[in-house]
Amino acid sequence: MCSAATLVIPEVIVDVRLPGWFRGDASKSWDSLATSLDGSAALIGEHVDNAAVAPDTGRSDATEAIRRLAGSDVPTLVTITGRGRALNAAVETADAAMAAGASAIHCVTGDHPRAVAAGGSDWFGTESMVMVSALAGRGVPTTVAESPASDGRRTERLLDKQMAGAAACILNHSGDPEDLIDFARRARHDGVVLPLFAPIPFVADAQTAESLENFPGLRLPTGYTRHIRSASDPEHVGLRLAMEMAATLSGSGLFAGCNLSGGSRHESPARRVELTREFAAGVGSVWRRLSAC
Repeated sequence: MCSAATLVIPEVIVDVRLPGWFRGDASKSWDSLATSLDGSAALIGEHVDNAAVAPDTGRSDATEAIRRLAGSDVPTLVTITGRGRALNAAVETADAAMAAGASAIHCVTGDHPRAVAAGGSDWFGTESMVMVSALAGRGVPTTVAESPASDGRRTERLLDKQMAGAAACILNHSGDPEDLIDFARRARHDGVVLPLFAPIPFVADAQTAESLENFPGLRLPTGYTRHIRSASDPEHVGLRLAMEMAATLSGSGLFAGCNLSGGSRHESPARRVELTREFAAGVGSVWRRLSAC
């Protein structure tokens, strides 16, 4: 068993990214997003969409985003996938992210169907648990993902990730709050002691809801997309649903925090930042209030 490196994560983790069609000043946008997080942590991919920086691929290296977020004292978790990547390459990428100011490396295998269908490598590469073990052995804090809604013995797999040295687990969208609570109880029964971060949809428009709903291995709460699609004010409804879900999950006492996953596709950069602020503040206030009870 590898020892998990010490890691302190705020109660709320927010997925942050720039839209693929974004053509503005990326540095200023990351600075604005940093100020919107209201004490939350940021979760970003190892690459971030910004075609203005890398027009050939539509993506830019995450290093600048990490520097900007960390420079604003935002705890930043950086996702690194093992698909199509040898272990030494994964470690090098992790080292670069940590040198830029990352707080932890979020290790995923990247083996969902779309990873290959969308043009990703068909070479399996490095399994997430192997990455976790290698990085934890070097003193690098690591987090892992788990998909309770997927087939297989998920609590046993999570226990293996814990044994490999993971410091925390961020759960994928897996249905209703009761489904997540049931999974957390079973995980604890099976010996998982890792801090668990529950998923809460950060959804302010129907397109984002449908994108999450169609992602392999994920399942949104019952009726979530229907509520957003039929709402006259989907931003307001999305925030209300997120806060209600936060209340239920936080009140269970089984989770260390939550992950606001999704985002906004609003065409206005300023409005996207403001929505991030509203969701982070709203969900954070509910979570902290009820978890302290």
